[in-house]
Amino acid sequence: MEPFDPEKHEPLPRGDGKKMTELTATGQDSEGLWFNYPQIWFKGEKPRLLSGEKAFQQALSYESESGNLFPRFDSKDEAVAAAKARSDSGGASKSLLIDQKIMEE
Repeated sequence: MEPFDPEKHEPLPRGDGKKMTELTATGQDSEGLWFNYPQIWFKGEKPRLLSGEKAFQQALSYESESGNLFPRFDSKDEAVAAAKARSDSGGASKSLLIDQKIMEE
């Protein structure tokens, strides 16, 4: 499964007549850093909503398998503020949530 990609996926109906490209959650990694990750995942073109631990584990699995990292922050407040700012500026319709590639050793 993969997160929303504007080149592959269509925005989803939100229920209020608007559309959304992602629904993020914020969690803490094993290093103590906070990160934003998607709860809507795509298998091909089909969206799947994951929540709680399932979404968190899918994010970690995706990072491990793809070599891509979601954005990391020093504090939860910083991560939440970044998620809100991202949403306000168009979310995944403007750019992928991925922050960087994991450096290969």
